[in-house]
Amino acid sequence: MKKRRILLFFLTVGLLSSAFLAQGQITILPEEPEGCVIRSNFSVGDLQFKTGDFIPASGPDRYQDWSFICALDKVYYVTNWFFYIIVLVVVLMILYAGFIYVTSAGNPQKGKWASKIITYAVIGLVVALFSKAVPSLIIFLTGTGETDLVVSGDYVLDINIDGSCQVTANPGGTLAGPGQFSLGYDKGTNVSLSVSDNDCSPFLHWSGSCSGNNSQCSINNIMANHNISVNCPTLEFILTGSFSGGGSGTIQVDNKTYQADFAETLMCGQEVSLSAHPQSGSKFIQWIGDCSGNDDSCQLTMDANKSVTANFESEDTNFYDFQLGCQGPGSVEIKKDGETLDNMNCAAIDGDSFSDEFIESSSLVLKAEWSQAGLVFSGWPDGLCDQVTDGSNQSICSLQIDEDKSGQVDFRYPLKVDIQGLGQVEIGGHPYAVDFEKHYLPGQDVTLLAQQLSEFDDVQDLFLNWEGCDTLSGLNQEVCQININESKTVKGIFLHGLGVSFLGDGSGQIIVEAGDSQFDRHSDEGTLIEFLEYGTNIVIQAIPDTGSSFNGWRGDNCEGDQGDCNFVIEERLHILEAEFKKDFDYLEDEDAIITQTFRGPYNSAVNYCANLNPPTETTEGSWSLMRSTDYQARLENVLCNKCSWDPKCCSGENGTIYFSHPNAINPNQYFVINLDPNYFGSYSLWIDPDKDAYNYRCIWYK
Repeated sequence: MKKRRILLFFLTVGLLSSAFLAQGQITILPEEPEGCVIRSNFSVGDLQFKTGDFIPASGPDRYQDWSFICALDKVYYVTNWFFYIIVLVVVLMILYAGFIYVTSAGNPQKGKWASKIITYAVIGLVVALFSKAVPSLIIFLTGTGETDLVVSGDYVLDINIDGSCQVTANPGGTLAGPGQFSLGYDKGTNVSLSVSDNDCSPFLHWSGSCSGNNSQCSINNIMANHNISVNCPTLEFILTGSFSGGGSGTIQVDNKTYQADFAETLMCGQEVSLSAHPQSGSKFIQWIGDCSGNDDSCQLTMDANKSVTANFESEDTNFYDFQLGCQGPGSVEIKKDGETLDNMNCAAIDGDSFSDEFIESSSLVLKAEWSQAGLVFSGWPDGLCDQVTDGSNQSICSLQIDEDKSGQVDFRYPLKVDIQGLGQVEIGGHPYAVDFEKHYLPGQDVTLLAQQLSEFDDVQDLFLNWEGCDTLSGLNQEVCQININESKTVKGIFLHGLGVSFLGDGSGQIIVEAGDSQFDRHSDEGTLIEFLEYGTNIVIQAIPDTGSSFNGWRGDNCEGDQGDCNFVIEERLHILEAEFKKDFDYLEDEDAIITQTFRGPYNSAVNYCANLNPPTETTEGSWSLMRSTDYQARLENVLCNKCSWDPKCCSGENGTIYFSHPNAINPNQYFVINLDPNYFGSYSLWIDPDKDAYNYRCIWYK
């Protein structure tokens, strides 16, 4: 029994000795060690020390009594471990006593022994609890407080921050205001300071050892204590509230309720909750101002002066719904009484929509805007607008709410489809044979099909290719697929047509040179039809057969051309006509043969006739000349010898011809022209050859 008491005594003494040993170490530590690392969490006054904190022995961030802090940490460290060990021993002793008591089997001696072990365990627990109080007892007995542990060096720099800005000292660290701070520095230290402010606490100026409104300040070669003040006061803003409409209600701002217009001063950055409460017979309609919408609650952050208006109306007031949807790369702004209710982002993935309830006769202004070139605005829905004003890349709709109104507007990209050649394009089940344009929302997929025109179903496939498609498919790549993500143009390219037919009673052939290809066709074979690519250069020659003459082209590309015809394939279908006429017509009495008409002055007609070869059917005879214009109109003035066979064509006799000329001195004079050159003088006596530009015919008279 005596031995156990001695053991308990030594345990207690050991605990107390370790504690006081730790306390005694405060005085035996060297004056300027490097410092220590805290191993326990504890506090001294308002100062908190955590495991891992480094307590330096020198420098601007050391504590005045750093050695006491390091010693106190050791006391905490030892007493903590001692407490844990004693508690473990107490638990084991209680378990052991319980075991003895259970196995005593009525043995009074064992029961007493178990009771004594439990008593010792309780005493040990008291000792353990006392060990936890040792550090606090040391702090109390030494009178250590927060003021004894301030950071210090040779000199102190006091910094007073008025506001919520931050001051960074190098060396020294960052100090967040508001508050007063002290930094210690060794003699001769250079310190630079800078201010970081914010919207709610803007930096105004320094005072003390720093001055001015520059956010940077330096104190060089510290040789005394310094005082610095940083002025960055927190701003205040005013929240004003008002009421509108024919109803009544209240506005609650946090915990304050207002029944009339108000103005409240609040700190910058303060979060404010507002709610609108209608009185009996009224209903809340909407917020106007910095609060908006018809939700009766609103949250504001005071980063500027704010103004709100609560709109209350009588429950008997008529209201109408207004709904508007939009889609595409544009926006729609909705205003009421000059206040913006919404700025719809129509370019969102699913577009945007606006829905609200308005009092009867409310006026709205809708403004659609788009910036991308080539966009097409779908226009305002029918019956929505009372007035529309269109401008550059915008359209404004003004309307009055007198009934429920709704609609949808879109901003679409145009798809231009060009068709080059003899073909058509089908889109959405509808075929188009000419260029066209359609409009689509961004992201839409469009499929186009190149098709043969029905009138050319029995000829070769005229489709060549697509230009501007994203992807192609089909047996001949005739299917064009496009994703509309911008304005786009595609072109369906087909072969062009060239058709040449024949006119007149003569015969001949044409030779067509088309690029590297050549085609020919005789008038007896009928119309020539060929299919060529756009831009092909065409040269056509007309070659008459013997006994026929080429009388010219008919058609837009070669109209009036007497020689070769040249043009480039640009139209979908080029139609030409080549006219051939017989050189000789045999008259019924075979007295004469006439040629095709020659138009020009008389002298040219004479030369033309004189240079003609005799007809192949005869070798005897001579060429004469006759005028053929106006015979039908002036038939009563024409007398011809042996002319009963053709009242329109007077034949000559012995190489002569009779006719009347409208430029003659006497229009009723009938004159005989002999082709003998010596006879020309008599002709010039009564007619002006320069005005004689009529049609003549050469006569072979047998």
